[in-house]
Amino acid sequence: MELVSQKSMAVIGYGDIGAACAKIAKNGLGMKVWGVKRNPADCSDEYRSYCDEVVGLDQYDRVISEADFVVGVLPKVADTEDFFNASTFTKMKATAVFMNIGRGPTV
Repeated sequence: MELVSQKSMAVIGYGDIGAACAKIAKNGLGMKVWGVKRNPADCSDEYRSYCDEVVGLDQYDRVISEADFVVGVLPKVADTEDFFNASTFTKMKATAVFMNIGRGPTV
């Protein structure tokens, strides 16, 4: 049986709530964590410390294809409506778990 510390998580929407999720996954559970943020240059050093890597949307496909858990933490704005769709789920591992703690219309 694999341990959760051998798993990885992609946090899509890496703001305050996303960073809190990453902190628990990385520091509490020992997981590999990616934070995906529209502008990764705007990420504080503290929030960076909760991830193995903070990336922009240009790396989105890569991290969702490698992650064991994909966590959506997006707000409801025009750019995020239907952000997670059939195309997203086909890019994820067949065994990946998707969790949405953001706004419903993003899925």
